[in-house]
Amino acid sequence: MIDIIADPKVVAAIVAAVVAIIGAAAATVVAGLRYVGRMFDARLAHISETASEARDAAKSADAEIKNNHDTNVRDDLDKAIETVWVVSDQIGALSKQVTGLLDQGARMEATLNAHSESLSSVQARVGRIDDRGSKMAAELHDERTARESSQRTIDEHAHDAHARLHERLDRLQEKVDKWEERS
Repeated sequence: MIDIIADPKVVAAIVAAVVAIIGAAAATVVAGLRYVGRMFDARLAHISETASEARDAAKSADAEIKNNHDTNVRDDLDKAIETVWVVSDQIGALSKQVTGLLDQGARMEATLNAHSESLSSVQARVGRIDDRGSKMAAELHDERTARESSQRTIDEHAHDAHARLHERLDRLQEKVDKWEERS
């Protein structure tokens, strides 16, 4: 086997294969370096663009926070924060008042519901009283009508009795007159 390796053609083929492998490896390394270079350039461009945007934002922020009066921006912020706290405290107080009003409203609602139930009970009693009053009024009407009818009957009978009495008296008077004439 050493004879095969010692052959100049085999050695030349092995050297050619090694050179080809080294060349392929070198080409792969060069391609990789080019890819890394492009990625680096893209990343660098992105960083440059971000830095440019950050610079513009900083300039804009600087222009926004510059005062047009003599006080410091921090003093202005502190004053604004104090105002926010005062407003927050006022909102808290208002919240407590609203909660109190809600509780009062709930108590009023409960009271109104109780009054509503009481009023319903009273209305039911008044309805029963009205029914009894209507029945009593109907009974009184019927009784009055019956009494008036009875009174008319009594009046008629009394008138008839009165008329009969007068007739009898007139007849008795005639008898007395006749008896006196005879005596």
